[in-house]
Amino acid sequence: MAAYFTIDAAGWFVGSTLARGPWSPEACHAGPPAGLIAYSTWQPNGIGLADALLFDAVGAVGRACQTLLVQPTTTSDEGA
Repeated sequence: MAAYFTIDAAGWFVGSTLARGPWSPEACHAGPPAGLIAYSTWQPNGIGLADALLFDAVGAVGRACQTLLVQPTTTSDEGA
C-alpha cells in the first residue's frame, strides 16, 4: 500500500508523490484533504445551497458548492 509520507534517516516526515501538490513537485501540501466543514441552507421556495470547505493541516485547499431543490414528500401508500 502506498503511503502519503515516509520518515527519512533524520526522523523527518517526507511527502511521497501522492502528497505533492500539483503546482510544484518540491512543495508538499500535507497530504489529502483531512477535514470538511459543510452546511446547507434553503429558502421557503425550495431553492437551496450546499457548501463545503475542504482543508488539510496547512489550511483551506478547496471549496465545493451545489445547488439544491428541496421538495416535500408524502408518506402515504397511495398508488402502491
